[in-house]
Amino acid sequence: MKLKIVRIITFSAIFFLFLFLNGAEFAGGSGTSEDPYLIETAEHLDNVRNHLDSHFRQISDIDLAEKEWEPIGSWQELHHHANQAFQGTYNGDGYIIRNLTIHKPRYRAVALFAYLGEEGKITGTGLEDVNVTGKLATASLVAFMDPGSQISTSYATGSIEGDRIVGGLAGYVSDDPASEDPPYALIENSFARVDIQQADRITGGLVGRNRRAHLKNCYAAGEVTGNYSGGIVGVCVGEIENCYYNRDVSRQPDRGKGEALSPEEMSQQESFKNWDFNNTWIIEGGMSYPHLRLFQH
Repeated sequence: MKLKIVRIITFSAIFFLFLFLNGAEFAGGSGTSEDPYLIETAEHLDNVRNHLDSHFRQISDIDLAEKEWEPIGSWQELHHHANQAFQGTYNGDGYIIRNLTIHKPRYRAVALFAYLGEEGKITGTGLEDVNVTGKLATASLVAFMDPGSQISTSYATGSIEGDRIVGGLAGYVSDDPASEDPPYALIENSFARVDIQQADRITGGLVGRNRRAHLKNCYAAGEVTGNYSGGIVGVCVGEIENCYYNRDVSRQPDRGKGEALSPEEMSQQESFKNWDFNNTWIIEGGMSYPHLRLFQH
């Protein structure tokens, strides 16, 4: 009888320890779209990489100042067997991730998320004071995007250094040469105030290289350096709709890849055609650039 009780107690202890360890990976949730994993700390955010097909919602501001970040997922080249794409959804819900720091000057696909797959979606995510260094496909939020992937209502501030294909928010947006009509990726209602430094070529204030993305209602207001560069996007064969950049800060000419505005025009609501300033954006006329209402806690 005593042996049976001991076995029951032992089993129960192991069971509850398993639940505790599993539950500690996140602040709650089960990873479904209806019940996403809850992200409250830097450790929770780091654990996203273990569940690349799951759904997440951030519930608190996160400071990564004490952490050298390893990008979530990985990308080597198109259709490479070692690629690991994030195929779930990440909803920042208006909370901020501060002090993202990555120093990988010899690596490709360097950003918070290395690779956003065709089912991947990121929304409501704010990055402040990023400090990112990479080589090929370097950015703040996403380094490499597949056709069909989406970024919306998100932004970044800080600085980035890279060699080729460098963007303030996203690095390389790809098409699929194996498909006759692949879907467009989408970057919408987002902005980057990121200085891109010491870049060689193909750099953009928002996106480095746009092979097949629809950029809509976005802006960039950071310094951009390098050959084949642009205030919004470096090299572009996708669609750009109602996107703007500060010509005096980016110091890049308008080549049909977004509309150049003066600093004064960047702080006036009427400069941003067809933008929703009732629900999505907010601006203090003459005082500030547009910001996203979602982040006005």
